[in-house]
Parts: sequence; C-alpha cells; structure tokens
Amino acid sequence: MEVLFLKPFQGITVGETHKVKDGYARNFLIRQGIALPINHPLAQKRLMELRKEAANKRIEKESILKALEAQNGKVLTITAKMTKRGKLYGSLSEERVAALLGVAREYLEMPAISEKGEYEAYLKFAGERVAKIKILLEEEKKSN
Repeated sequence: MEVLFLKPFQGITVGETHKVKDGYARNFLIRQGIALPINHPLAQKRLMELRKEAANKRIEKESILKALEAQNGKVLTITAKMTKRGKLYGSLSEERVAALLGVAREYLEMPAISEKGEYEAYLKFAGERVAKIKILLEEEKKSN
C-alpha cells in the first residue's frame, strides 16, 4: 500500500509517499495518525496543501533574495558619541545596523565595530554572500 506521511517518522519527512506493507500501514501508520493511504481523499487534499506551501516558500525566498541583493553597494554612514581617541562608547551592534538597513539580523554578517573608520559588511542568504555593504562610522558632532 502506498501511503502519504502526515508526520515526520524515522527519517521520513512530511509529504513523502512510500510503499509499505498493507498490515503495517493499516495497523500502525494509519491508526497512529502518521500516514494516510495515498488514494484517501484527505491525503489528496493534504498533498495539494503541501505543494501550495512549498510554492509559497519558494516565492518568499525569492523575494527575500531580491530585497537583499538590492542593498548591494550601499554605503551606510553612522554617527555616534566617541572618546577622544576615536573609540565608541560600547560597540555598534548587528541589531542596530540591520534595523538601519531594514533587514533581519540573521542575514547580516559584519565585524565587531568599536572605533571610527570604514568597514565592510555582507548580507547572506542560504549561506552565500549576496550583497556587500560599506559602513562608515563617524564621530558625532558636538553642539555647543
């Protein structure tokens, strides 16, 4: 009997179909709610839902990738209070830079920044660098 897996089970992911022995399918997989026979109407419906979810995830990934690639070559100038030696009070966090760029922190790769200067940061997606950004850290002008 061919079954559609509804839950992950022994290395099999949700949505996979496998041919198993009839007794194993009826007496264990179906009763435990792990799988349904492939010709069952609910299995067909679930299979369509899984395909739709996969298509939506693919579209979402493509839109994230385009948004990150649009940031390529951008120069981000940040001003902050510094000591007389040009060091920051604290450091420039990835969260702050990501917020200024309008991206999630998980996509940002940057060095630790604690003094004024020019730095390179990268936007990563699926483990690959897709955009390079220049960060200029300058001292905040003192107003008297």
